[in-house]
Amino acid sequence: MDLPSALNHTSQRMGIQGLKPKQLEAIEAFVSGKDTFVSLPTGYDKSIILLFDFLFGAQGSIAVVVTPLISLMIDQKGKFLKRGLKVEFVGEAQTDENATMDVLNGDVQLVYISPESLLLNRRYRNMLTTPTYQQKLKALVVDEAHCVKFWGDKFRTAFADIGNIRSLLPKNIFDISAN
Repeated sequence: MDLPSALNHTSQRMGIQGLKPKQLEAIEAFVSGKDTFVSLPTGYDKSIILLFDFLFGAQGSIAVVVTPLISLMIDQKGKFLKRGLKVEFVGEAQTDENATMDVLNGDVQLVYISPESLLLNRRYRNMLTTPTYQQKLKALVVDEAHCVKFWGDKFRTAFADIGNIRSLLPKNIFDISAN
């Protein structure tokens, strides 16, 4: 599927009436394989950039979103579940072991995780090196990246150290830092 068709299909599926110029610019950079930093206001619907199954035609692709805000994880899970995506959050707030196993097995398209869980919990850190994640992982997104600059290096030190996991990621991975 070509990019304009994929974008149209994705927009319709997500209920978006048209893409804004900055969304298009970010998507074009993203799908061309460039590391992409997206700093747009809350509510700008940056999430459209993550919809790989339509953009790449790769059924079962995975995006991991690292965010320090559990409330955001829960909110985004609800938003995307309503739109038919497989989405889950993992970490210290997740009490459903089935959800955790679905994530570890690579059965979830959009995975929300805290920086501490990703960097300090061997279970989640190691999942990135499994054959499933090496094949299906298409993006690592760092959400709320402005928090490190605003609060400094002492703000949740694991959040400031996310770059250390890049060596575990597949070579064809996209890395998006979102504000």
